[in-house]
Amino acid sequence: GSDSIRVVDEGRKETSSAKTGQTITVELYAPLNQDPNAKDKGWVDLKNEKGAATRLEVIETGNNTGTFVGRYKIPKVRDPRAIEVSYGYLGFEKRIVLKVQQ
Repeated sequence: GSDSIRVVDEGRKETSSAKTGQTITVELYAPLNQDPNAKDKGWVDLKNEKGAATRLEVIETGNNTGTFVGRYKIPKVRDPRAIEVSYGYLGFEKRIVLKVQQ
């Protein structure tokens, strides 16, 4: 399908890395429309290299757009490595890995 996921920085530029303490925006493009007359919600999963997971709510940018966004502040931790951002399951999963630096 046309599902896709990406991470953008504060300047709305697509990125594959971020720093601890930085706020990123996750953009999900998916057919999650339940109500064409309302902004729908969904979620993406964020997981660090130790397996700790967070579910990030993403909200549709407008009625019937199919574009969902959510903001996430990367925690300040010692020795960060990466955050995996994923949506969907099994053969339908979309996933990207965001490198994290101090």
